[in-house]
Amino acid sequence: MTEYPVIEQFISLQGEGSTIGQKSYFIRLAGCNLNCSFCDTPYARDKSDAVILDEKAILDLIPSRMPVVITGGEPLLYNLWPLLQALFLREGRPAQAYVETNGTIFAEYYHTKFIVSPKLDFWPEAYNLENLMHYERNGAIFKFVIRDKNDFDRTMEIHDEYGFSELILMPEGTTSEAILEHSRKIAKWMCEGELDLRNVRLVPRLHTLLWGNKRGR
Repeated sequence: MTEYPVIEQFISLQGEGSTIGQKSYFIRLAGCNLNCSFCDTPYARDKSDAVILDEKAILDLIPSRMPVVITGGEPLLYNLWPLLQALFLREGRPAQAYVETNGTIFAEYYHTKFIVSPKLDFWPEAYNLENLMHYERNGAIFKFVIRDKNDFDRTMEIHDEYGFSELILMPEGTTSEAILEHSRKIAKWMCEGELDLRNVRLVPRLHTLLWGNKRGR
């Protein structure tokens, strides 16, 4: 059995990325290898409050036929394959499994969709660009948090260099007011100029718009 430090688990709507609005079961693992100034789950950095569960105990919590999102913290600090394998054995290949990662650690799991969110404050020093391109070739979704025009411009430069197949711009903020304000600014920047944005989408943080920064949502 493999043990995982679970800081929280809950049912909610996916608030980010291409599956926004999808009812999902979230497993948040504690521990992170970065310290982002804009982190909206700082409690997930510390493992002291986590409950240690093995893959069987976690699987017993997950309702059947529900998409599963493994997030953090940084979930790839741990070997997720025993948990994913248990899920796939129970649910079969149609099981929907997503792993949200900051992209500093590389992993490859069958039938698993990666949502890679590189952090601009640590770019490019903390990243192995070859590994990021491997994520890209395997269908990962890339998501960048945008705080200001500088973040937007840097993200567009990175996208222009690496050509992500699917790039999501996500406004920074922990209140609905901040999300709307930043979303309007990003929309304005996207509509200006002659940028090639065919693979770029603005996706607001739905869970924040609905519930603010409430835990378990």
